[in-house]
Amino acid sequence: MASDFAACSDGPLPTSVSIGKQVRRQHIMHVVREMVGPDNKPKKNNRASLPFSATERLPRGSPTAPYQMSHETNAECRINLLTWLAENQRDPAFKGFYRKLKTHLYYRLAGLPYDGDEAELSDEQLQKVVIVNDSIYRHKVIRINYTTYDLRREQDSLNPRTHADIMMLAHDDDDEHAEGVLAHPYWYARIIGVLHVRVVWLGGDTFEGARPQDVDLLWIRWYGRANSVSNPPGWKGKRLYRVGFVDEKKDQSPAFGFIDPSKVIRGVHLIPMFHRRKSSNGLHNSIARPESDGNLDWNYFNINMFVDRDMFMRFRGGGVGHKHTRDATDFFLNDRDPLDIIRREDPLSESQDPNDDAELADFRAVYAKNFPEMAPALAADVEGNDIDPDTIEYDDATDEEDIELGDEDEGEEEMEEDAEDDVLGAEDGEDDEDEIEQSGFSMY
Repeated sequence: MASDFAACSDGPLPTSVSIGKQVRRQHIMHVVREMVGPDNKPKKNNRASLPFSATERLPRGSPTAPYQMSHETNAECRINLLTWLAENQRDPAFKGFYRKLKTHLYYRLAGLPYDGDEAELSDEQLQKVVIVNDSIYRHKVIRINYTTYDLRREQDSLNPRTHADIMMLAHDDDDEHAEGVLAHPYWYARIIGVLHVRVVWLGGDTFEGARPQDVDLLWIRWYGRANSVSNPPGWKGKRLYRVGFVDEKKDQSPAFGFIDPSKVIRGVHLIPMFHRRKSSNGLHNSIARPESDGNLDWNYFNINMFVDRDMFMRFRGGGVGHKHTRDATDFFLNDRDPLDIIRREDPLSESQDPNDDAELADFRAVYAKNFPEMAPALAADVEGNDIDPDTIEYDDATDEEDIELGDEDEGEEEMEEDAEDDVLGAEDGEDDEDEIEQSGFSMY
């Protein structure tokens, strides 16, 4: 029978040598598996964000709210903290996650100012924050409301998959700015998860009547500024601002944290510096990184401050709609090209380009032809002569434009109101200034 089996087989029977090699190979694979861990590759359902296929209704947002996000608590959104932390105990992003979360909630509920570096709290203090059912709820998207430089309402839709980079006001120490080490008015981060937590706060005057309340938060991965002192960025240096992911071991700064969504100014567009290649940045096999990145990060990114007009003005300064970030945008007013500074200091200085004089002369000729009543003023401007504006005669209104006025004061008020109605639209900032200050919509 043995000879018949050998004759019918495709090859020789396995020998003791090949069996030994197979056993040793299996032993090595077992050792490697134990060292790396069984869940080395992050699972899709283990992430802090809902998958693209999930459906989540976004409630109707209020125009006075700084942001808009869902508060659904279904099974797909719910994450059990204890189970989730146990499954991701080898992930560097989860180092101190639970304590950081409760610390952030403590600062929010106690009304303490946020400075980015939330101090360590005692266990007794953290016990005042009770997370209901040890659960957090993940969501798909958050929409940030902001006011543009020209007082219009806009909204950025952010999600951890495709549009996750954000900017907020910096809270650096005064000492850092005093030293002049590349001071900058903004912080940058990448959203890992859009979350909300149901919390009971026991830090009030009495524990009686303490009820659960929803707290919205963003789990983020910090960017650090990466421009060198020898090659400063900005308008004067003619370089884009540069950032890179924080490496806790090298940068002596936390790589992950939580922020209040209302602190987000808007989304930001980052351009990878492809010639600087990729690295792990001290973060291996983490759910904090999108699956498409292949466990590697681009080392550096350029901040695209030309992505739209509003972003341009946030890095240029002077936007009338950026009232609540005035100190931040005014930071850039001193960052100007030398030629720009000269022309602003002396508005009567001659143009730098001889062609500008010819272009200006052509403009005056065309304008004088279309508006002959302004010809004396233009001639005086060209010749350098002074002219009294009261001596200029303007054409009277035509018969079709005549308006019969009753009381003179009432007529002037009606004309002013009509002029404003013609110019301003429904979202052009015609509200009273006090109402704008009370509205969280115009915060940033």
